[in-house]
Amino acid sequence: MIEEVPPLKIWKIFIPVIAAIYFTAFIYVKLNPKVYKELDVKTEFLLKNYIAPMPDTTVSVVVLGSSLVESGIDLSTNFRNESNAKYNRDVRVYKIFRPNADTKLFTHQSNVLDLLLKYPPKILCIEDRLIAEETDPANSNWLILRLLQSNYLNFRLHGNLIAKGSVPFQEFPQKKSYRIQKVIPTISESREEGLRFKIKKMQDNMYLNPYLEQLIAKGTKIVILHIPRYNELEKIIHSGENEARYRELIKTYKMKYNVDYWRYQGKLSADNFMDVAHLNYKGMKKYSDWLLGEIAQEPINPSSEIVYADRRTIAGK
Repeated sequence: MIEEVPPLKIWKIFIPVIAAIYFTAFIYVKLNPKVYKELDVKTEFLLKNYIAPMPDTTVSVVVLGSSLVESGIDLSTNFRNESNAKYNRDVRVYKIFRPNADTKLFTHQSNVLDLLLKYPPKILCIEDRLIAEETDPANSNWLILRLLQSNYLNFRLHGNLIAKGSVPFQEFPQKKSYRIQKVIPTISESREEGLRFKIKKMQDNMYLNPYLEQLIAKGTKIVILHIPRYNELEKIIHSGENEARYRELIKTYKMKYNVDYWRYQGKLSADNFMDVAHLNYKGMKKYSDWLLGEIAQEPINPSSEIVYADRRTIAGK
């Protein structure tokens, strides 16, 4: 007689196994130098062949960040087509990203920022999460739950994200069912995700800040770019003391380095997200359209004497 295994018992076995596989893969990626070498090789290919040869009349933009950049920024060809049609300008936007990226990834573990100094774009947008947020070790028990709940994990596994031999920084999953996926995030998921983070201090970016100075000296405009997450998650991260510290940090960067801060002011409903943190195809299109409008207002030469009114605010102010 075959013994039936209760569902609860199966889950007790299944969850640790999945967690062990995930942690093994995570540690492998973190410690394997080949991963960072690949990032360097593909970044240099992108910058050398796409950014460096651009004429002065083209606005070259690099967006640097994590999976928020991956899911939130449209393809460069779409930016180019839309900029020509709407603004009669040639705008090229390229994204360099790694899921769960932090500043150390781009300053220490890889040579991405050194390569950006070698082939500087006209505008470098840095995801605000890299500048302002870090994982809080005191609230790190979210991983297994998020792994099991995450539509983004499903999205990455089934979306065939990076074709072998391609430049991954342009690509967006081609399976339409995942590109238009609509998921209604919950308040509890937002709370769990929000508790991961705490707001940095200026000295926490001590290795990044010299790169900003050097890029600015080369004529690159630096933009701290806010990429929206689900409204409930934004409320948790940007509330109380966290929000005060966030505003102060952005203010300090604006004063010390003369960087810009671009914050999306629109309202995105839940059906614009694939989970609490990542935009789906619908949300990406709305956000990228707004981003193109911001870029199109910049002078063709960022060092131009043309002065534009400051259109950006901190947290809606």
